[in-house]
Amino acid sequence: MTRTRQRTAVRRITLHHAARRAALASGWGRRHRTATHRPNGVRA
Repeated sequence: MTRTRQRTAVRRITLHHAARRAALASGWGRRHRTATHRPNGVRA
């Protein structure tokens, strides 16, 4: 059971990282000023 739990945790972490990276890539150079109002941890 611990193995499946680890797998789900890793998948959740990777999903979160991918989403954050996509958000950063989409709103880093163009709209980094509009991304300041959302407290996601993204430093604009």
